[in-house]
Amino acid sequence: MRNKLNIHQIFLPNYKHALNFVSLYEGIIRSEDFIHLFLLIEIKGDRKFPAPKKLEEFEKLTRTIAKTLKASYSGETSISEATFEKALTNVNNQLSTLVRKGMVGWYKKLNALIGVYSKNVLYISVTGSASAFLLRKSEFSNISDEVSSGFSPHPLKTFSNFTSGQLNDGDVAVLSTSGLYNYLSLDKMSKALEHGALEDAGRNLTAILKQNALPDEAFGTLLLKISGRLELADAELQPLMSPSSHSIIEDRETLSENSRQRIGRTTKNFGAVIWQIISWFFTSLYQIAGKLFRKTPRRLRAETAESSLQPTGLPARKIKKKTLLWTFLTLAVLLAINVAFFNIRNKEQKSRGEAATLLEEAFTRATDAEAALIYGDQNKATKALSDAVEKIEEAQKVTDIKNIPELNEKHNLTSEKISKLTNQINKVTAIGEVESIGKFEATPDRLIKTEIGFLGFNSFTDSFEFYENARVEKINLTSPMTENILSGAYVASEDSMLFVSIMGNFFKLNAATQELAPMFSTDTRELEERNLSGLKFYAGRFYSVDKTNSQILRIASANGNSSIIESWLKTPFDFSLAEDLAVDGNIFVLLPDSVVKFSKGQKQDFNLAVLSQPLENAKRIFTSANYQYIYITEPENSRILIFSKQGDLATQLVSDKFSDLKDIWVDEPNKMMYVLNGNDLFRFRF
Repeated sequence: MRNKLNIHQIFLPNYKHALNFVSLYEGIIRSEDFIHLFLLIEIKGDRKFPAPKKLEEFEKLTRTIAKTLKASYSGETSISEATFEKALTNVNNQLSTLVRKGMVGWYKKLNALIGVYSKNVLYISVTGSASAFLLRKSEFSNISDEVSSGFSPHPLKTFSNFTSGQLNDGDVAVLSTSGLYNYLSLDKMSKALEHGALEDAGRNLTAILKQNALPDEAFGTLLLKISGRLELADAELQPLMSPSSHSIIEDRETLSENSRQRIGRTTKNFGAVIWQIISWFFTSLYQIAGKLFRKTPRRLRAETAESSLQPTGLPARKIKKKTLLWTFLTLAVLLAINVAFFNIRNKEQKSRGEAATLLEEAFTRATDAEAALIYGDQNKATKALSDAVEKIEEAQKVTDIKNIPELNEKHNLTSEKISKLTNQINKVTAIGEVESIGKFEATPDRLIKTEIGFLGFNSFTDSFEFYENARVEKINLTSPMTENILSGAYVASEDSMLFVSIMGNFFKLNAATQELAPMFSTDTRELEERNLSGLKFYAGRFYSVDKTNSQILRIASANGNSSIIESWLKTPFDFSLAEDLAVDGNIFVLLPDSVVKFSKGQKQDFNLAVLSQPLENAKRIFTSANYQYIYITEPENSRILIFSKQGDLATQLVSDKFSDLKDIWVDEPNKMMYVLNGNDLFRFRF
C-alpha cells in the first residue's frame, strides 16, 4: 500500500535584511502515482553584497532548476535511480548553460537540495551545506552524509551524488539549510515533531526562529511526514538511506558555519544585551539626579530634614546636595569612560568586520576568476583576479591583519589562491636551472650573437667585450670613440658586426685589429635632428626607429662609401617612447607597455593579450623570420614574456636570477635562451 505524504514549510526569507537568499519549491506530477518534487535553494551573501540584491537573478535560477526537474519527470512512467540521475544531469547542464551566459553570481555560493518522493522512496541530492535528516523512532539520522563528500564542486556537475531509500510509517524527513540548526537542536525538533500534528509542530518551530533569530538570517525548510502502513517490517528497511551504486562525479564542497562563528554571534548578542542594561542604568540615575536638582530649596530642605541621618548641627540641605552632586559627577565620569571604551572597542570590531568582509569578497572574486578560467574566458578571469587583489589591499589598510589570527588565516588562504590563479592565467613558468656561462668586466647593456660567440657592449661608452668558449676578452680599441654607439647588429653574410652611432654614422668592428672603423659615410644633416632607437639587419638592409620624426628608417648601402636612408612608414606614428624593434618581414616596435606591428609601411591591428600584471617598462624585443614567437624582456618585473605572433600569451619565464635583465638572444629551434643579466651571461632551456 502507498503511504500518504504530509508536507509543511518553514520559510522566512527576510528579503529586506537577510544576507542570504533562500527559496523553496514543491510540486506534484501524476504518472503511475503521485511524484513529489522538492527543491531548496540558498545562496550565500555578506553584509556588503547581500544575496537578495540579486533577487530576480536567483529566482530565475530557482525557476530554471524547478522547470528542468519537472520536465525530467513529466514523461517518465517508470521511476528509479536512473530517472533521478538523469534529472540531475539535466539540472547540471542547465546550470552550466547559465554560467556560460554570464549568470555566475551563485557559483561556489550555492547550498541546495533536490528531492523526489515516489512509491514510498525518497531520492536526495545536495550541494554545499544543505542537509537532510530522517527522524525514525525518536532518533535522527543524517541521510545526506553520503552525498557530502567534501570536494570542491565541479562547475559542470553541481549535483554529483545522491542517496535513496524507503520511508516508514511515522517517519519525518527534515530538508533544510544549515542555519536552522543554530537555533533548533535535533532534540528540540524531535519533541516538537513527535508530539502533535506536522502543521502545529511547524508553527511552533517557526515561532522559535522568529523569536530568537537575527533579522539578517533567512530560513528555508521542508518537513515531510509519512502516514499509513508499510508492507515491509522496519528491520527489512535498513539502512535508512543508501547511496547510489555510482555517482556522476566525485566533486563536492561542504559549506557550513563553524563553532567559532556561532560563538562569535552569541557573544555579540550577549554583549549587546549587557550594553543595553548599562545604558538603562546610567540613564535612570541621570533622570533621578535631574529630578532632585529641579526641586525648590524649601521642598528639598523639608525632605532632607525628614530623612536625614546626619549629626545635629550640620546643614542637611548642603550635605545632601554635595553628595548628590559628587555622585552624579562620578557616574558621569564612569559613563564617559565606559562610552569611550565602548567606542574604541566598537571601532576595532567594526574595522575587523570590514576587513573580514573585504577578504571574503577577495576570495569570492578569486573564485569567480577560477570559474572564468575554466570556461576559457581569460579577460574575465584577469579582471576578477585584479578585483581580488584590490580587495586584499583595501583590507590591509583597514586593520593590521597579521595580528588577528582568523583574518591572517583567511588572508593567507586567499593570497595563495590568487598567486596560483595568477600563474595559471599568466602561464608563469619558473626556470629551474640557470647556467652562468660567462662574466663581463664592464656593464654591457647590449648583446650581439655572432657565429662563434657573443659581443657585449655598452651603448654609452666604448667598452666592448667578446665571449667565446667560456672565456671573456676585452676589446681595447686602437683609438677612442668620439661619439656614443647607439646599437649594433651582426651581418652573417659579411661575418661582421656593424654599429650606428648617436650621430647616425655607421661603423664596422674589426676584432682582429681591435679597430672600430667607419663603414660608409652618411649625411649627418639628415640625421642630426634624429633620435634613433634599436638597429636590426634584415634582407640586406638596416632598420631603426626614429623617435623624433615618428618614422621607421630603412638604411641601405648604395656602394662601399655611402648609404641611402629612406622613410619606410607611409603614415607617421608617435615613437617618442619606443625602446626597441624586431624584424621578421613585419616590423614589431616595442613601447614600454605594448607592441605595435607594421607591415609594408602600414600599421596593423595587433594587441598583446591582457595580463593581470600589466606590461610596463619593457626594454628589449626579439624574433626572427622563421620563429613562431616574440620575446620581450621586462626588467622591473624580472620576467621574459613570450607571445605568439598573433599576440596570444604563450608563457612567462621567471627566475630569481633575473635581477637585472639587459638583453636576450633566443635559439628557438633548440629551445635555448641566452640572457644578459647585469654583468652575467646566462643560458637555460625553456
